[in-house]
Amino acid sequence: MKKILVSDYDRTIYLDDDTTRKNVQAIKNFMKKNVAVIATGRSFEDFSGAIKKYSIDSSYYLLNYGNLVLDRNFNVIYEQCLRKEELDEITEFFGNKECDIYYCNKDINSKKIVGNIYKVVLVYEDKNKQMRDYKEFVKRHNYLVFILKSHPHLEVISTRMDKSLAIEEIERRENSDLVYVIGDSDNDITMIKKYNGYCVKNASTDVKEISSKIYDSVSLLIDELMEED
Repeated sequence: MKKILVSDYDRTIYLDDDTTRKNVQAIKNFMKKNVAVIATGRSFEDFSGAIKKYSIDSSYYLLNYGNLVLDRNFNVIYEQCLRKEELDEITEFFGNKECDIYYCNKDINSKKIVGNIYKVVLVYEDKNKQMRDYKEFVKRHNYLVFILKSHPHLEVISTRMDKSLAIEEIERRENSDLVYVIGDSDNDITMIKKYNGYCVKNASTDVKEISSKIYDSVSLLIDELMEED
């Protein structure tokens, strides 16, 4: 039975240039007999630059925290969309705040609600105002809100959205339950717990505590998995 490897992208596959390229090549080798899945919180618009820069190939792409899954040819095979009432609630709260609101559909991040929306991004210039609004919003509303480390952005999805549901869909499509997962951050915890997964050495303390093994790189995990074939 073929194996399914689900790997987070930022700070897991993507680190320094050399490590990233080595991980990407390892994924391509793995795909000769198995299934590779790259999972990221990024939207397709945000991730397409990385695909081009590193010539990334993957059997599936889990985007927007798993709310949109594309196959190798970028066709939609699974989606979890924000409902109209959820979009209205998010827009009403942040509409009078000092931030720009972007709605992420399959192709672009738009200031207008166009098509199915998988994630809402709030772009701030002031980090203090970002944190003030975050603390107020999470007290009042039932959403998952991610604070980006690299930019003063907030990213909002619904609590009913779960990356593991997307992985289950891939299991069904590939008729395989040999799933291996690896990540580094708190939004990877659910899938790591469910699949008794792994993390990379730069993972957060919380992720390391629940991981069954820590790897120096994704490519080393892939080497182990391919030795078992």
